[in-house]
Amino acid sequence: MENKLRGILSGSQLLLVEKGVGLFSTVLRYEDGTEKQLPATTPAKELISAAEIDYRPYRREIKRLRDEHLLFAARLDIPAADFEDFVAETLLLPSMLQKADPVSFFVLGELLDQALQREDSGSVLFLLDAAQELLHVLEEPIRTQVYLRNILEMAFDGMERASQRERFEKLCQVYPQVGKLCDPISLPESEVGEPGIHGALTLWPAAFRTGTLFSAG
Repeated sequence: MENKLRGILSGSQLLLVEKGVGLFSTVLRYEDGTEKQLPATTPAKELISAAEIDYRPYRREIKRLRDEHLLFAARLDIPAADFEDFVAETLLLPSMLQKADPVSFFVLGELLDQALQREDSGSVLFLLDAAQELLHVLEEPIRTQVYLRNILEMAFDGMERASQRERFEKLCQVYPQVGKLCDPISLPESEVGEPGIHGALTLWPAAFRTGTLFSAG
């Protein structure tokens, strides 16, 4: 099944593939055509697992880079060598998530690559701004988890006996923008018309397009 969807994941694709009633699998498709298919699961289990990932060691390493790397030392000139060393350390951090959170590991690789394509603005602060952008990208999985936990707590607490439609309506009331994002109509199908395969453009929409299958069945 082919999906030609392109978005923020330039040459790569993050796909959700329906594997049966109530089951889906995440497919990580790389630019060279190779792909990795994660085990099929229910959307509910996927959301709960994502909300429970322990990012503490990963967060500590990001904080260490921000607080201790020589690139951020107070001085007039910033050597390019310090920025190169910072980038090298930055590119190593996603590997901490490769086993526990393969989706974030996959997406971070793409987003960091794009951030590194940023053109030099000529500003004396360009290297510092570029470094802060890389740190912001690294924190994307942590932000996503916060969003997920908030939504699971506020939109689904006490809704165990509610129907899928009732859950979705409450989600729309609490988070109108997220509710719109989770609307099944917004899910892009494959260009060849293959049903049951959906593209996800970024980690944040991916999480809630996964939630679409759970909230709006």
